This record gives sequence, structure tokens and C-alpha cells, in this order.
Amino acid sequence: MLETKNLIIRNFHEEDFFDYWEIMSDARVTLSYGIGAFKRIGDAWDSFSARLKSPLNYAVVLKPMSKVVGKIELAKPFYYCPFDDLSTTKEVSMIINFNFKGKGIMTEAERALLKHSFETLKLNSVFARVAAKNEASLRLAAKCGMTPLYTKEEVTSYTSSSMITTMAITKDEYQKNPLYRGVQYTIADDGEKKDANSLTKKIIIDKIEQKIKMEEQKEFQEVAKLFSLQREVGG
Repeated sequence: MLETKNLIIRNFHEEDFFDYWEIMSDARVTLSYGIGAFKRIGDAWDSFSARLKSPLNYAVVLKPMSKVVGKIELAKPFYYCPFDDLSTTKEVSMIINFNFKGKGIMTEAERALLKHSFETLKLNSVFARVAAKNEASLRLAAKCGMTPLYTKEEVTSYTSSSMITTMAITKDEYQKNPLYRGVQYTIADDGEKKDANSLTKKIIIDKIEQKIKMEEQKEFQEVAKLFSLQREVGG
């Protein structure tokens, strides 16, 4: 867990789900990142559950509100990497609640995480793949000392592709960049994190399961109605 002046950057907790849902169900947020917004809470829960198990997938918590306002991740390059040494390279990605954009939150978070990446995790390079039309994310990467390597068309889903700009920063570039001299954060042991107690966890899970059941019942009713109409048309 990292703590900066205004933020706590930590692993996700179960009680963060509804803040996560607020972010990832908002098409104003997800469209700028080239992904679809979650429409079903069950799908969002599946995605969120995977993040609970990922040690380098972080919630960005705004300290004055104790609210998760974004997420930031260091991921192992999956199918694409601009550097030869995969073992000392990570891909950084992030997303923020629409209502908290433009406040410097992700700049503070990414700078702290990049400094942690080079100083503590001993990485040699970090890169980001940004939609070429996402000017806000390109500016954010630049504010964190990243420079563009190239822009090219990449497959972004099973049915589409888009122009992606790859931004990167190496350890040598990080060490020479004066802006990181002023970046400060503290590291806290993961053991200090406050998990939801068992009763809170049960309430959260129960709420989610109830919503999933309601969604499934609604979908079943819609399919049954469609099937009934088809039978009527077919005679």
C-alpha cells in the first residue's frame, strides 16, 4: 500500500465493489478508454473478483472521502511489449471516476506508482498503450515523464481495431527526470489494510447476489416473451 499527500493506493477490498461499479458502469468513462461499460452487475462482480486476487491491481482512494475514485494497474505484458526484457517491464493502465476527472488525482497516483516501480520493484521500463484520440490520457502519460514510441493500428476487440499510441519511460529516463525528486510517498505493509468484517462482507455479497438474481429473472422474462411472440408469428 502506498500513501501520498491526498491518496491511498492499495489492493481492492470487498467493500470497494460499489465504487468500482459506479466507475465501470459509466459509459462516459469507459468509452474514452475503448471499452464497454458494464450493464449487468453480475458481469461487473466477475471482473471485480479477479482484481481482488491481483497483487498489482490497485484501488485509488481519495483520503478525505475514503472513496475509491479510480484504479491503476501494473500488468505483465500479455501479447505485446515494446521492450525485449519482459521480466523487468510492466504495462501501466488506469481509469478514473468521471466526477473526479481533471483534479490531478491520477497524475499523483501514477507518479507515485512509477517511482515505486523503479525504486522498489526494480523495473527497467514501464509503458502505456493509449487510444490515440484519448488526449487526456496522453497528457497524463506525458506529465509522468512518458514519451511516445509510436502510433499504430491494433486490434482492440474481436470485431474492431483502433489507433493506439504507445508511451513509455525507462529507469534511466526516470532517474534523469527532475519532477520525480519531489514525488513523495510512504509504504505500508499490506497487513495493515482494513478488510470488511465478516458481517459487512456478507451484506455486500447478499446485495450483489440479489441484484444478479433480479437481472437473471428479467432476462429470462424477456427471452420467454420473445419466444412466445415468435411462436405466435409462426402460427
